[in-house]
Amino acid sequence: MDGAISRLRADGLTQPVLLRVQSNYYVKTDNTAILIADCSCFAEAAEFLFACFFVFSVRYPPQLCNFFNFFERLLNVHGSSRKLFEFFRRLESQ
Repeated sequence: MDGAISRLRADGLTQPVLLRVQSNYYVKTDNTAILIADCSCFAEAAEFLFACFFVFSVRYPPQLCNFFNFFERLLNVHGSSRKLFEFFRRLESQ
């Protein structure tokens, strides 16, 4: 895992990314890999990664902006990321 994080850092990648090591999925944020517990498929892992951009208030990588914008439209959160952010903050405060 440390080797994968080092490689991504050397490539200049600072946004959250999805990693798969053996049968486990992780989201790399900064220099930390977060295990996605009870993740049974790529779709669940991709959904978790997508949510991380909102939770951590991080911009999409320029080369993947269209990809993530597609998911925003698909999930009907396009143009309402501020509302989604406020929703997460309310959950945290309770």
